[in-house]
Amino acid sequence: NKEQLFWGLLIAVINPLYLHFTIKNTPEVYSALILGISLFSYIRLLKTGKIIYAVYITLSVLAGMSIKPVFFLISITMLFHWIFINRNKKLLAIHIVIIVISLFSYFAFQSLTKLERQQMNSYGFDDILSRVFLFDAIKETGEINLGTTEDLLLHGPIKSNYLLCNEKYNDWLKDYSASNPDWTESRLAFDFTKAHLLKSVLLRAASPVLFISLTSNSTETIIYFFLYGFLSVITIISIKRMYRNNKEDILIILYVLAGYYLVFFLTLSYARYSLPFMSYFLVFNGILIGKISGFKSGTGKNS
Repeated sequence: NKEQLFWGLLIAVINPLYLHFTIKNTPEVYSALILGISLFSYIRLLKTGKIIYAVYITLSVLAGMSIKPVFFLISITMLFHWIFINRNKKLLAIHIVIIVISLFSYFAFQSLTKLERQQMNSYGFDDILSRVFLFDAIKETGEINLGTTEDLLLHGPIKSNYLLCNEKYNDWLKDYSASNPDWTESRLAFDFTKAHLLKSVLLRAASPVLFISLTSNSTETIIYFFLYGFLSVITIISIKRMYRNNKEDILIILYVLAGYYLVFFLTLSYARYSLPFMSYFLVFNGILIGKISGFKSGTGKNS
């Protein structure tokens, strides 16, 4: 009801993650807005079947991909919903059109923003692979954080986990390049993952925890781990309660959020990237908090 929604939105907006990273990285705020438009449009498309909501979805995906290509994956995860859960042929056909337009736009965007090899590190390719050494770096430094690229400038010879990860990766890359001078990015990624398979699996397994807690500061990382771990448990309990009476809506929300999270599961999990995701995930806390505070679920206009 309205009171529970109020509490949920309050938690989503004033939580430390939101306050910290909206100041530090404004693109995440726009990502949160676009993700919200996608969620609303998918639910309305399901309930009404109106084409206008398909247009909203397409526009939100295209706008989102200009900030983060991750938004394209939402279309893919939602495809599973229309195929295996809803099974509405009309909505499936509409969604296939959305995916085709999104695919064309995605590759057009990648073509327009294509980077040379020397620029790949800033693009994130090397960062994605080097993150495999994160737990080795944490063990070596004793610091539970990611660190930043500025640590070398700020602290001189003191190396952060981020810099250590890159150092270990560059050492491996030097040997690899010597024996494979004509390597390509896809071949490099495959051989690197194969050579560090166990580390890659462990990093993927820890991805949900890193996604909600990992920052460049150890104190923040620990605080976020306990705070968002606790709030996530409340959210899961609340979603489980709502699922009984609102199965279709809850599934759409989960599929959209899963689509947003998927790319970070496969690449880089970092607390800053979770801001749009957590903005909607934490809203469900309002259900339990609303009950604890004495509010009762309303009906009619109050629902």
